[in-house]
Amino acid sequence: MPAEAEFPEPGQCLREEDRFLHPPKPPLALGDFMEAVEGDDSPWSYFSASLFSREAREFGAIWHGVSWGTHEILGKNPLEPRPKGKRRMRAGSVPGKWKWIQPAPEEWRPRAEMSARAVQIIFYSETSLGQQSIYRHVDSYRRKDYRSKAKHDVIARGPGGYVF
Repeated sequence: MPAEAEFPEPGQCLREEDRFLHPPKPPLALGDFMEAVEGDDSPWSYFSASLFSREAREFGAIWHGVSWGTHEILGKNPLEPRPKGKRRMRAGSVPGKWKWIQPAPEEWRPRAEMSARAVQIIFYSETSLGQQSIYRHVDSYRRKDYRSKAKHDVIARGPGGYVF
């Protein structure tokens, strides 16, 4: 909402029919809170926007409302052997029991691919919610616009997992 705008009573607002519990939306409210985010057009600003958008969408969520909050961002292959005493996966999985759905990436660290008009942020995460899984996330941006089209794919599945 613009800083000078007055908040109408919820009953005076249209309802967002396509959202859970059909919350009210004031007439001057932005369609996407990421429209209010500004950055310096650096790779780091887009990566920060990718993480912020996920975190903010789960702000205040607990139990069944949490999904992204169970992910751990990866910087290397979590299934490669580790030195003794170093943890492998959060759920302690055995690497040989995992199935690769897509080839394992050569580069695990988050990266930005930038052109004159667009930015792609690519990173990997692991979660054990539902089933142990490794995800590839690709967030696509137009330059200087911090609203993304986010896509994610499961690239590997392991045994076990948990539910709330």
